[in-house]
Amino acid sequence: MEKAHTDYRELISDATTEAIRLYATMAQTGEPPPESFLRDICAVQLFNKEGWCIRPEFPARHAAELFIDTSNGYKSLSKNFLIDLVCFRRTADQHEVPLFLVEFTLWTSIRKIAREFDRLKEFISLSAKPQSKYRIKGYVVCTPHYETSTIVKETIEELRDNSKREFTRFDFHASAPFQTGDHASGPAASVIVIDVGDCDRRIDNEQR
Repeated sequence: MEKAHTDYRELISDATTEAIRLYATMAQTGEPPPESFLRDICAVQLFNKEGWCIRPEFPARHAAELFIDTSNGYKSLSKNFLIDLVCFRRTADQHEVPLFLVEFTLWTSIRKIAREFDRLKEFISLSAKPQSKYRIKGYVVCTPHYETSTIVKETIEELRDNSKREFTRFDFHASAPFQTGDHASGPAASVIVIDVGDCDRRIDNEQR
């Protein structure tokens, strides 16, 4: 069974980076890829690298597969809510154990990140059982993509500053900006991976 506190941030960051680079090569526009492209190519990259069971657009109505007791309903989640990506690992006895959930967002709006955080946090809290030998992880992935690497760096710092409006603790992993065009001074992107377990919401913002 998967260890309780395995960190998947680097794997997710690498897979998302490959998706951005692929789109840049294919589209040749310098524009950011659609979220759906990121989600699907990231899923393919993770499957090819690890052989995990990957399910994009996982419906919340299938929450029982995440070992969530749905008998009491959800606090704020719609049963039609789709999780961008859910990863399962097949055990030796052929059971599928959920490893992590991912939500993607192209930009670094702290309000958007907070909404994605809240939804993933609720799923994880509903699935957490004291007797469990595993813990499902949750990640919000955002991909700032701008005209230059300097703007990308500034955006990462702005995110760090703006996080104080929504979070009391906000840790994240940000890749170094990388070029997505033919020129060193041209379009660039970064992949920011936020582990839900590494952040705490401001109490007065949780119900907004």
